[in-house]
This record gives sequence, structure tokens and C-alpha cells, in this order.
Amino acid sequence: MGDLIATADEHLQKVISGVEHVDAQLLNPIAARLNLDAGSLLANQESTICVLLPTVIQALQAPQEGEDYEPVINLLRAILSKQRFHDVIKYVPIEVFLEGLNSNISSLQHVCIEQVRNAKPADLVANTPLVDALLKLGLSDTAESNISYEALETLVELGTMGALVRRRLLTGQSLRCLQEVRHGNDAKLQSRVCDLVQGIYPHDQERLLPKEFICYEPAKIDHYDDLLFSLQLIGFYKNLFSSEHLPELVELTRDQVKAIINLYSQRDTNSDIRAFFLNHILEFLGTLSRKELQYFKQLDDEYNITEDYTETIYLNEDAPILFMSLLNPEYLVQKRPESIRNLPYKARTVRALKNLLKDQDAYNISVPTSDKLLSLPYLELMVILTSIASTPWGTNDLLENWPSVMDSLISNEDLKDKDVISFRREVFELLLDNNSQDTLGVWYDGIKKSYKQMLFGTAEYNPGVMIADESGDI
Repeated sequence: MGDLIATADEHLQKVISGVEHVDAQLLNPIAARLNLDAGSLLANQESTICVLLPTVIQALQAPQEGEDYEPVINLLRAILSKQRFHDVIKYVPIEVFLEGLNSNISSLQHVCIEQVRNAKPADLVANTPLVDALLKLGLSDTAESNISYEALETLVELGTMGALVRRRLLTGQSLRCLQEVRHGNDAKLQSRVCDLVQGIYPHDQERLLPKEFICYEPAKIDHYDDLLFSLQLIGFYKNLFSSEHLPELVELTRDQVKAIINLYSQRDTNSDIRAFFLNHILEFLGTLSRKELQYFKQLDDEYNITEDYTETIYLNEDAPILFMSLLNPEYLVQKRPESIRNLPYKARTVRALKNLLKDQDAYNISVPTSDKLLSLPYLELMVILTSIASTPWGTNDLLENWPSVMDSLISNEDLKDKDVISFRREVFELLLDNNSQDTLGVWYDGIKKSYKQMLFGTAEYNPGVMIADESGDI
């Protein structure tokens, strides 16, 4: 390994001097060796970091016109891949990382971001310009979008690790940069700020994040001058409510939630709402019903959110079915049990049934039977069974009361559809993982054989002639 390091160093010195061109055939095997042979890399860590790393950086800092530096960047990535940020920073000035992040060379920016991601909060606090540089890159309108998102994801990841990084990100120059974008006119960059905020806010126990980053102007939602950004904001609030219960979020966002409901109220008269907004709004309301049930009840009482979309007359439309697939079943049981009772077992209603049957009260209201289930196409039957087999009440009916459904599950052969195979496999795994052999009773051998056949192509299961399996557990 020492000879390889010396060879690479000598070659790069000549590249820097303009004597040689970058030789990919020489450098790429060395990079591959460094990537694969972690032991040798660690054994030669001092020479790699002290000798080769500065030369690699020097070559990248003074590029020769017309040269392809990707092999050099690959070598840099290989050198850094096994190094801790704390060790590297002893030998590489922070300015070098800042230069790399600001270089406009996406592959080099990627390497620098990867290395900064390995930093501990204390390392970043000791080298605070890195936070500013990452944020600047994340909010750049000239950098490649994948690099910008990678920079923001790194900030979110580091920001969840402790208050030190969050404090650095949400004060001083970084905060001013965020505020400038937040109150600017570039919807693309504002969307990135939303992505950053929704990643950090649930972890911001100190509540360092100013409220202005949560409380967007309601008019940006229901006036939808910028349709894409309005959709972004609806998704933003859905994601905020999807995180763990945050009591202050309800109070902070009352006006924004009302703006979303205002859009929803126009669904029958405004074609834009139906075409672009409706599904996103339903997803938001479904999340709200699951995470903040009491608040959702208050809103429904005030604005009749669920009244139309859960009445029988609407159940031949797609949107109500989607809504019932997203709403908290507990709420429908309490407030709209007739919508559950009247929901037919059809292919188009399966996504709603899959949601409802996981709740025991909704299950009892829906009253699934073998006739209802077997009236479904086979794919939809398998989808429903993944829900039924995940609960004790559904599993009991399946094993004890629906032999024809079990036969249909076990006996089908030569299935080609990938979705059918995937859902059927999930049903088998739910039954085998969650129930003992005694619970599965007479169905145990058939389930086991059919599952093995799916995995390994073993002998076919014949419900009339069952051969004992002596191989033990799967």
C-alpha cells in the first residue's frame, strides 16, 4: 500500500506541475484498492492523510485546463471514506472544505458533503463556517439540484443530533439566509426551506425555530397565485402533523388549516381544486384525523368536512373512497358509521376497506364475509387479506369461519402478477409470524407448503391430498 500511495503522490505532483495528464488507469485502481482494503488503509493512515491527501487537494485546487479530474475526486473519496472527520480536520484546513463546497464541481461537492456528514455536533460548532456553507449550497439556485438537496439533508441529519447544531443553524448568518429566502419570491428555494424546517422542527425541543417558518401567510395557500407552492405548503403542514404529537402546532397553524379547508370547500365549484388540490387536501385531512383527532372533530363540526364525502350517494366517486382510505377509522366509527356500513366490497373500494378493517369496531360494522371477499378480483382479495391477517379478529374469522377464502389463498398456482405474488406472500408471512402452529390448526401445513412453493418452487399444494412436511420450521 505504501508503494501505491507514493506512486499516486508522484503522479499528482507531475499533474500539478503540468508535466503529466491525469492518468485514470493509474489512479482508479489505487482508489479501488483503498476502498476495498480498509485494513491497509488504516495501517497506512498517517502517510495517506499526511502525504497523499494534501497532494490530492492541491491538484484539485489548481486544475489544469482540459483535464478530467474525476479520477482525482474518486481518489479523494476513497481516502476520506474510512476517515473520521475529527481526524481529517487536523490535517486539512477548514478552508479546503469550504472551497470544495463552493467549487461548482458537483462530484467534489458531494465528497465534501459526505465528509461533513460524518462530523459530530462538537466538530461543527468548532467549525461553524461549514454550517453556513452547507446552507448556502442547499439554497443555491445555480448548484445541481441533487447536490442542493444532499446539503439540506445533511443539515437536517446533523440538526437532529443535538441543540448545538440547531442553535448554529437558527442564529446569525444562517438564520438571516433562511429568512431572506422565506420572505423572498423564489418558490423553488422557499420549498427547500420548507423541507429543512419540517425535518428539524420535530426535534427542536428548545423551540429555536422562529414561528415565521411555521406560519406561512394563509393567502399563499388558498389564493394559490403559485399553484405549485400552494401544493408544497399543504404537503408541508401534512408532514408537520405527521410527526410526533406537537401540542403547540395546532395553535400555531389554525389560520393555515382554515385556508386549506377553504380550498376544500370549493371542490364542487372550482375545477382547479378538483384537478390539482383535492387529493393533497384529503391526505392532509386524513393525517390530521389520525394525529389530532379531537381537533379534527372540532373542525368537522364547524365546517362539515366529512358530511358529503361519507354519504352513500357519493360512494361511486373516487375522491370519497380515497378519503375513507385516509381518515382515522376511529373517527368514522364515532361520527359516520353509516359510511362504513354502506361501503360495498368492490375493487374500487379496496383501499378504503384496507384502512377500515384494521379497526375492530369498523370491522364489526363492515361485516366482512367469505361471499363478499370472494366476489373481489384475486389481487384485491390479497390486498384485503393483508389487512385482515394483521389483526386478531380478522385472523380468527379467516381461520375459523372462512374455509373457502383460505382455500383460495392456499390453492392458487401459477400466479404471474408481481403484485398478486407480493401481497399473497405478505398474507402468508403475517399468518406464520403472528400465530403459533396450534392457532393455525388444520391450515398450518397448507400455509407452510404454499409459502415454501412461493419462495423455492417446492411441490404444489393439493388440498385433497396433503403430504406431511418433515423439514421443520421454515
